Amino acid sequence: MRRISVTEPNIRFEVRAVHKKGDLIAQKSTGDIPVYQHMTWSKHGLSFVATSSSVVLLMISNVGGHPGNDLAIDDIQLRVSSANQTGFCYP
Repeated sequence: MRRISVTEPNIRFEVRAVHKKGDLIAQKSTGDIPVYQHMTWSKHGLSFVATSSSVVLLMISNVGGHPGNDLAIDDIQLRVSSANQTGFCYP
């Protein structure tokens, strides 16, 4: 029986301005997310200074369409994390 080589998921998060031609505000990659025997959640975060009043969060695969890089995503949160500023994060 031939063993199929699988690729671990590796995701790049990008925060881009909605205006200003989609300027890149921040980015971070997860690195290879390991395969587990049982469903195991891993938490990843990205901090940025909002230079625009509206942003878009993109999640882009760094490995393309190779076998095995399946990924489940749940509970995405966006929050203000400054003691000096207030703001709103609309769903």
